Amino acid sequence: MLPVASLTHLLLVSSVLLLLFVSNLRAEPVVIDTHSARGRITVADRNYEVGEEVLAEAASLVWPANSDSSFVLKFLEGGEEEREAILQLAHLPTDAKTERIARLRAAAEEVYDSMRERMEAAGWEEEDVHRLLIIKDTNCFPFYGRRASGYEEGTSVGADRLALFPRCAKVNHSCRPNVMFSSQTEDGKLRLIAMRRIERGEEVTFSYLGEDGDVMSREERRERMRGKDFLCSCARCEGVDDVRGIRCPACGIIRYPLPETAAKEEEEAGSAGGVVEREKWTACRCEGEGGGDSVRDLVEWEEEAGRRMLQFLGKCRDFDRQLPDPRELEEMVKEAQGKLSPSHFLVAQGQELLAKVWSSYAHRMEKREDFVAPFLLSSRDCRGRAARSFFLAIRVREELEEKWEEGRECSKEETGVNSKRGGEEGGGRREGGERAVFSCTRLAFSAAENLMRSEMKEWREEAEDVTRYVKMMKRRYGEDDEDVRKIERFVNELIV
Repeated sequence: MLPVASLTHLLLVSSVLLLLFVSNLRAEPVVIDTHSARGRITVADRNYEVGEEVLAEAASLVWPANSDSSFVLKFLEGGEEEREAILQLAHLPTDAKTERIARLRAAAEEVYDSMRERMEAAGWEEEDVHRLLIIKDTNCFPFYGRRASGYEEGTSVGADRLALFPRCAKVNHSCRPNVMFSSQTEDGKLRLIAMRRIERGEEVTFSYLGEDGDVMSREERRERMRGKDFLCSCARCEGVDDVRGIRCPACGIIRYPLPETAAKEEEEAGSAGGVVEREKWTACRCEGEGGGDSVRDLVEWEEEAGRRMLQFLGKCRDFDRQLPDPRELEEMVKEAQGKLSPSHFLVAQGQELLAKVWSSYAHRMEKREDFVAPFLLSSRDCRGRAARSFFLAIRVREELEEKWEEGRECSKEETGVNSKRGGEEGGGRREGGERAVFSCTRLAFSAAENLMRSEMKEWREEAEDVTRYVKMMKRRYGEDDEDVRKIERFVNELIV
């Protein structure tokens, strides 16, 4: 029989080990579960607040972007456990009849031919390389592997490397996600950060389209997803198209495209002897009194405005030769604010594009003495206009977030004039200094940088907008980020 002291010691050690075991279990931030419709899902194992890290994972493979052969070599050089984890990642079968799979088959042939001796020595066939490239194309993330400055991230500097993170790759897509991902970190880990409060047991999702997906129409999101052989059926895609509202000229009600299932039911119910429209829309007060014709006219205008924006974007891609005039885009965006919803994707994307163009002109004026812009404005004026456009883009996203959080569909009674933040600029100020929206942090950072560089001191109201986002900036970029500290000091001086 053990002495009492020894028994007590044994019980104490056992208790400590049990506590360590339980704490390790509880430290697991997410768990993999199965869903009857969605298959394998990632579920939060506790509650998360906005800006809190949900998951961090080191890369299993990193390789130069646009180099399939480098990826295959890195894979072959990895450990057995690492390779097995990668091969378990989701992917389409190699015989799927899609353009993407065919493109990757051609790439696999090229890689195999260039590394034939190595492939044969490893016992690999061309089909194995094809499967591996499909896994890579389906699951890879942009990789920075360093801490980019907030302003560098805010201007969307592209990553020159790609990486695989097997655990994070198991997180599903949603067009209304609850986390964002970034590898712009000190240790190079991919971090999933909560964009809104996440409840224990809730599925963790991010958007394959990044934060830009928030202001894409349903069709644009689907077009982007086709490149990934993926058709999204999330709640947002199955609902009304929340960023394609148009304003009825007669009654001012904002109308939205109905979900495809609802549109089909309405079409079947009223198709006898009638003209079938391409899309069905939520009702307005004057429907049946010329409202349908108004919708068709506005949809035609929307399509033409979309083409004009694409043409402008094409000029931006050849900036120094084309010198796109932002005043042209400003006129189109202003017209869109009158004809369409204040949160229409043309308004949101137009304001963000305007901000980037004004910033680009300011940057060229500051760096090149011989640069001649197509307008008589100083670099500080351009910075000021960029900041203003960033703020207007933020308000569009805040409007969308407000609707999503209230759990309501876009209301058929919404006019954009009687809403809390209506107005000809596509949304006024949020009342009472309401909290910030995490997905707007990047835009707020860029707005603040341009505000500082404009050297304008009369922007007190805009400074208050930035102040709402300083806390979010610290969560996203770090408490000690010098750029964020500089912004905080600047806006505090303006407000005081």
